[in-house]
Amino acid sequence: MEGTVIDIVSKAGDKNTVYAPVVEYQKDWQMMEFTPNIYSSFRHNIGEKVELYVPNDGKDPVLNSFMHVWFPSLFPSIFGVVFGLIAFFTIGSKIKKDKLYKKLEESGQIIKTDSLAVEELRTEKGGVYAYVIRSQWLNSADNKVYAFKSEPISYDPTMYLPEMIDVTILPQDPKSYKMDITKIPKAVDDVAAA
Repeated sequence: MEGTVIDIVSKAGDKNTVYAPVVEYQKDWQMMEFTPNIYSSFRHNIGEKVELYVPNDGKDPVLNSFMHVWFPSLFPSIFGVVFGLIAFFTIGSKIKKDKLYKKLEESGQIIKTDSLAVEELRTEKGGVYAYVIRSQWLNSADNKVYAFKSEPISYDPTMYLPEMIDVTILPQDPKSYKMDITKIPKAVDDVAAA
């Protein structure tokens, strides 16, 4: 089915103006018109002929393009796949970390590392959301210096840093490790009013 653009509707987008055509078409010997729900930066010309897709269920036609025909039904699927992948990789990462920690408990070696510094972890807007402790260790077996960092801590632990911090490593792979921060005081989030 074919329609004709009889007007253009515009609205301000995030960065520029977006458009949707007002399309006139003939249905059952009557002239009908519609405006698509999807706006884009592409602007049709008044009088332009456009191809329409008419669903079998008798609903109003839509412009015959991927964005108008398939995107509305694919968007929830794409959204679901993206969040499913995020969940999959988050759970996978947690399982991998749990396996490493179990292996470290079973066959890890505890080493003493030199405390270096506390590093701020920042949001994209520059706000601090957590801190990590950095430490290092010289492996005399291969004469290499290995750097370690703790799990995120919710407060600045600088004043509680000991000179040495225990780190459990796999002797055959010192890059597989867990820093022991149990000697650093835990943060108290809620203090009951007296």
